[in-house]
Amino acid sequence: MIFIQERLNDSRVYIHFTKDKSVSEKIIRDGFKYTDSFEKTTAEISHSKIDVKYKFQLYRDYGSYLIVICIPLPLFDNYNSIRLDTKHDTLYNLGLSNHNPQEELDYTLLPLYIYGYIDLKNNKIYKNEDYLNG
Repeated sequence: MIFIQERLNDSRVYIHFTKDKSVSEKIIRDGFKYTDSFEKTTAEISHSKIDVKYKFQLYRDYGSYLIVICIPLPLFDNYNSIRLDTKHDTLYNLGLSNHNPQEELDYTLLPLYIYGYIDLKNNKIYKNEDYLNG
């Protein structure tokens, strides 16, 4: 997948499957909502083609729309030097997510980190025009 591989050198890349195109479009527009841990609802992709294939096989049943989330590596540079609030998610501590205490899902990763999504049924890529424009 060239769409994913083109970001692997400068970003941490995560994938999330969903069943509905409307959900994919909402994620691009409004950001990615998740509960207490980002890592529980996404899978990080490595440079290994075997890893990519394995994760596709493992999570493919969750839907035909593949959300691609790319967070630039420099945003993780200060991770060891920041004072972590253990009550919150890592991405929130890094200033990448908003906390939504009154909503069902606790956090929202800002839409500027949503690279786009892939419609796997029709083999179409929808790139987020606002990626890193924030």
